Amino acid sequence: MKANEIPLTRNCKRCGSSFVNRYRQVRFCSPKCWYASRDEEKIKRHCEGCGKEMLLVRHSKLRACSVKCGGLLRRTKKPFKCFQCGKEFFKYQSARTRKFCGWKCAVEYSREQIPVRCTRCGKTFTRGRALVKRSKQIFCGRECWRKFYRGAKHPLFRGGTAHFRGTDWSLQARKARKRDMNVCRVCGTPKQKGEALSVDHIIPYRMFQCNDLRNLLSICRAPCHAIKTSGIEPKILAGDKLGFLQGLRTNGWPMDAVEAALALFESNPQLPLHANRAGHHG
Repeated sequence: MKANEIPLTRNCKRCGSSFVNRYRQVRFCSPKCWYASRDEEKIKRHCEGCGKEMLLVRHSKLRACSVKCGGLLRRTKKPFKCFQCGKEFFKYQSARTRKFCGWKCAVEYSREQIPVRCTRCGKTFTRGRALVKRSKQIFCGRECWRKFYRGAKHPLFRGGTAHFRGTDWSLQARKARKRDMNVCRVCGTPKQKGEALSVDHIIPYRMFQCNDLRNLLSICRAPCHAIKTSGIEPKILAGDKLGFLQGLRTNGWPMDAVEAALALFESNPQLPLHANRAGHHG
């Protein structure tokens, strides 16, 4: 039996009678005592709309006695100071997030240059307040941005890049496009003028360095190739074979071609499925 299920004997907070309950947070012997205790703890408060006296539960945040007074209260304007220029202006109480007297002050506040430090080199420079608020990492220039996100720190880093696919890659890629009649095998998009279809290794090349046509598939660059490269392929590199197959099935890949490539890989494995080695893009 769990600790919180042990029967406990306790006294009711209102009437003092003993009762047994296995839950430690129960403080009353019955709902009747709970309602009575809540009513006894009511406090008096005046309606901010009409001034009528109200009886409310202690933790209540109501400020009006009725819907009519609540609407009147929300439509009542009160003076506030502008967050940028300090000028007094009137706004409805329902507009709680408004801080400025107008769009001009809001734009000036967001564009105000404030000192910040570069995430990589530590150099101090100025940047607009709105840009600083939206960005998690701040850089003084594109060069620092490139050096900071180079390698493993980049969110899409997959172990390095190398474009060599073997001496027979060009021939096999042409054969794959001709076999698939220059049509994406996933979404059915035909070849666009001036742009060849991508030829993808179903089992990533870094795991299975084989250019067999059973492991090649013609697909469009976007979104099919982009989705597989960044969202589905990392699963098999991490050893999640089931997640890899489920991702391909969900995105409409021809599962007969996927199963043929998987059978070819399992009959001639070069790397185990759980290998996540730096190498080539698939």
